[in-house]
Amino acid sequence: GDFSEVTNCGASLAAGATCAISVRMTPTIAGAITGTLTIAASAAGAPHTVGLVGTGVALPTAGGATPSGTYTVNISGVVGTLTHSTGVTLGVQ
Repeated sequence: GDFSEVTNCGASLAAGATCAISVRMTPTIAGAITGTLTIAASAAGAPHTVGLVGTGVALPTAGGATPSGTYTVNISGVVGTLTHSTGVTLGVQ
């Protein structure tokens, strides 16, 4: 798919422990792309899901380079009472 995840969570997680999940988008098409990150758990409300949204940009023509400009990636997710939202701005020169 267009989204992949990397995690250090292992097969199980002890109560009170933490781990990290990173999501990477590698678009295969130009345009809007959606996905879902599903986190399996034994806690109430499981599984927990986070909606993923991104926009694929067409590749430059043969011999061309990545178009100059600023690209903004917005990342947000809500699980139970935890809310996290952040923006990342990438500059291509």
